[in-house]
Amino acid sequence: HCSRSEPMKALFLPYKASMWDSLEDVWEEYDKNPAWDAIVVPIPYYDRSPDGSFRNFYYEGKQFPKNVPVINYADYDIEAEHPDIIFFHNPYDDRNLVTSVHPDYYSARLRKCTDKLVYIPYFVDAKMDLSDREFRKWYSLWIRTPGIYQADEAIVQSENMRQFYIETLVQYDGEASRALWERKIINGGS
Repeated sequence: HCSRSEPMKALFLPYKASMWDSLEDVWEEYDKNPAWDAIVVPIPYYDRSPDGSFRNFYYEGKQFPKNVPVINYADYDIEAEHPDIIFFHNPYDDRNLVTSVHPDYYSARLRKCTDKLVYIPYFVDAKMDLSDREFRKWYSLWIRTPGIYQADEAIVQSENMRQFYIETLVQYDGEASRALWERKIINGGS
């Protein structure tokens, strides 16, 4: 067996400090594992104007918990580092009309900079009612995002949510896509 002398790299790319909790448990597991170097690089984002242009610039790197060693995005070259795995929680890329992460962190670019791209939704909906037709219609819009298509895996909150993701994506992409979505969408809990 060939052993690797350096730890593997797991990169976490939160953008809002208030949403860090969606990635924190996963980061803690990687951070405890000596085989991994768990790297947290908060990324910048913008408000968007009604015409879609970027307005205010935000960077919340100084707002993360003190126990989280944060690297400034300007000091981390994702392409050169080529982390083994990247975890992200903003799947919208240029499709969000209210905010946008910096285009350098859109999922299509991230896909090129890693061996494995993993999307973890930043929201958990304890009141979700998948039997409610209006809820299903509204929520399905949150599922079909660039990030879900670029990711190798998406970790969702429950088996019911996993099935909802799969059925929604198969509805739009066709029955031939079912095996792909069944492999990509994982029930990881919350």
